[in-house]
Amino acid sequence: MIRVKHRYLLVEATSSVQNEALLNELLNRIGTRYYAVNPRILNVRGSMVIRCSLDGLSELIVALSLIKSIGGKECAFYTIRSSGTIRALMSK
Repeated sequence: MIRVKHRYLLVEATSSVQNEALLNELLNRIGTRYYAVNPRILNVRGSMVIRCSLDGLSELIVALSLIKSIGGKECAFYTIRSSGTIRALMSK
């Protein structure tokens, strides 16, 4: 059995966003590869952390940078850092 490796992204948004709305927008941007990327949104210490598969990391970063508005509100996402564990991500 093959273990799926994950990566965690620390993401900053310019405005507040609903998690479901962001996941729907990512589904529209990534398309059929969405289930291979498998993004999950975690809120850790007031920050937005997105977990994804290792193979889909670059696709997720590109999709986040292409999002300009969600639900009619202007919103931009900035990737601060990525890591293999949440502990390492939040330590710096």
